[in-house]
Amino acid sequence: MATILTDCRLFTGGCDLTGVNNKVELGAEVEEKDVTTFRADGTTDRLYKEVIGGIASSAISAEGFWEAGDPGKVDDALWAQQGGLTGWTIAPDTADVGDPAYLTKAMQGSYGLLGAVGDVAPWKAEASGSWPLVRGQIAHPPGTARTADGAGTAVQVVAVPAGGFLYAALHILSVAGTATPTITVTVESDVDNT
Repeated sequence: MATILTDCRLFTGGCDLTGVNNKVELGAEVEEKDVTTFRADGTTDRLYKEVIGGIASSAISAEGFWEAGDPGKVDDALWAQQGGLTGWTIAPDTADVGDPAYLTKAMQGSYGLLGAVGDVAPWKAEASGSWPLVRGQIAHPPGTARTADGAGTAVQVVAVPAGGFLYAALHILSVAGTATPTITVTVESDVDNT
């Protein structure tokens, strides 16, 4: 079944790039390491190449239309993130709780902007992952303000095996309040959702 992309949610650090991007690509790969030996598998009269997985990598490429003048705008955010590690999350445009999302922590290695006279000013950024590219779930609907203490909606995820990892990305676009506002976030797990 083919999917036609008409919208998606794109977050990096504390910036929501939804609405100023028109292309995003994700990639993940594992190096192929040759471990072929004489009598490699011994089951046939023909020698077949044998391989194992080496170092894994992930990458993000995104582009869209340039805006500046506010920390939440693409130019301000991507300029500040250049060379740094930041969380990136890509999700469907609905981005409801439980919807699939792809996330990684990546180093933004390139940022290009502007173009020819008369053109709509473009931007393009590329980032290389320092985490795996993870397929997860939205746990709080983007754009919905959290204005009071309270628990979010529980989401069912696969059990994390012993020695395994749970990956999460939190994109805080703003924190408001009197004096010095703070935010505390806790990720909890329970076998029976209590």
